[in-house]
Amino acid sequence: MSDLGSLRYMWLSVVVAMVVGTFVVPSSAMAQEDDGTSASVERGGFNAQNFRPAAGAGAILANEGADTAGHLNAYGSVVFDYMSEPLVVTYGDGTEDSVVHQQLGAQMVLGVGVEERFQFELGIPVAVVNEGNYLGIPFSEAGIGDLYGRAKASVLSSKDEAVGFAAMLDVTVPTGDVDAYRGANSATVQPTVVGDTRFQTPAGEALVAANLGMQFQGSAAAHDLEMRTQLAYGLGASVEVVPHRLGLGIDLYGAAGLSEVRRQKNPLEMLAGARVQFTEELSGTVGAGGGLVGGVGSPKWRVLTGVTFLPRSVPGDDDFVEATEEFPAHDFDDGSTADDEDLTDTPGEEELLEEESDESPAEEPAQEEEESADEQLGDDDTDGSGGDDADAE
Repeated sequence: MSDLGSLRYMWLSVVVAMVVGTFVVPSSAMAQEDDGTSASVERGGFNAQNFRPAAGAGAILANEGADTAGHLNAYGSVVFDYMSEPLVVTYGDGTEDSVVHQQLGAQMVLGVGVEERFQFELGIPVAVVNEGNYLGIPFSEAGIGDLYGRAKASVLSSKDEAVGFAAMLDVTVPTGDVDAYRGANSATVQPTVVGDTRFQTPAGEALVAANLGMQFQGSAAAHDLEMRTQLAYGLGASVEVVPHRLGLGIDLYGAAGLSEVRRQKNPLEMLAGARVQFTEELSGTVGAGGGLVGGVGSPKWRVLTGVTFLPRSVPGDDDFVEATEEFPAHDFDDGSTADDEDLTDTPGEEELLEEESDESPAEEPAQEEEESADEQLGDDDTDGSGGDDADAE
């Protein structure tokens, strides 16, 4: 597929996703008016987990790069993260209430590359610990969160070009418990464009990636919080400090509500971490950070750790072509090349040994004749000298 065809396909996918998000995604909980002092809205409707680990090629911590995993390369990761107070509501009198006190989660990501431009993932989030209190009613329900799928189409790679460019589409399914803030009250659709670039620094090769998308979802409200269609964004950077061994990364990601809602809160979080490469395919990640702006899913602080399995691309025909271009055929004086020669006519080692063995018997008789001739000449000289002596006597 040409770059122009891929670009058209990517923009078509983005337009379709926007149409689906606008007209198809249901709204199961509409916003309700609240005077800010009374509890007129039931609990639930929000997913307190905003963090989705990036696991594929070019991944930092939460932000994605433009590369894909490679044809039929299966990969996966398991990430554990703990966050403190990811959901806080503010009342009209200025007081605050921590709805979700703490959450310990585990997220498993499974993915595969298709051809050289496409990548597909399935994310399975699980809340191992989930404790909170809403309007004096405590809850502590662990369980699965909202399942999500992610598809990425790469148009340009920053490994070959000055910039990389890709398109992503995220779709979530409301499988989590709404009342326990482990899932949203509706499905979500989020088309995203991805751009990245690479350059050399004194510390090593650096990657800078930017993600910009639109999240379409149903509406839910609780006091001063309301979730509707949002602009999702992210900016991240990583640097390979020790080649193929140690990398450092930092991510900034958040969302901004597009509707004019009273005291709308927009989450913004920053993470920093390190990735250690144990083997060529297995790596481990540790990180920490917290919310810079209060909002749904923006915790006071967060820590995470995980492992990722990401195999290298399997050498294919393209690698063979590059190798032949790097070592071209030798040109001879007559204009032919080494590839034009019939290598089957070139004598092998065994044939050379046979020729030497065939020549050896022919050489031995010649050497024997020379030796006999020398001996006969020596005898003649001896006989001649003896006759002269007899005559002298």
